[in-house]
Amino acid sequence: MSEYELVTLLGTSGDALWSSLALFASILFAYLVAVFFASDKLPREIMYCITVIYSFFTFLTGLGIYTTIARAGPAREDLLRLYSTSDSLLIQGFTETAGRINFYIAAYLLVTIGGYIGSILFLMYSLRRSSRAK
Repeated sequence: MSEYELVTLLGTSGDALWSSLALFASILFAYLVAVFFASDKLPREIMYCITVIYSFFTFLTGLGIYTTIARAGPAREDLLRLYSTSDSLLIQGFTETAGRINFYIAAYLLVTIGGYIGSILFLMYSLRRSSRAK
């Protein structure tokens, strides 16, 4: 691959990651609002059904994030290898970002897994709160 193709692939992968993260945030907050407003009005079985559907879409979004990261990995390695032999300012700027990719991967994992676990705990709290109120 040429320098331009590597940089474009890395930039497009970054855009796809941000889009996937925005999709995850939309799903997460829609679920939290639904749980907050509907936990005392709907039966537990329906809330559990909503949770299964939410878990499925969260899994698909997490899978999209993972595959984007997996596709960007080889391009990152090629870009870092090319940087050692290139004087291009374009390559040098992107390799600084590519060098921090492990931080971004950890942040994505923390946000997605932490958000999912937190939302399930919020469901448990809301169901317990609504059962006490009755």
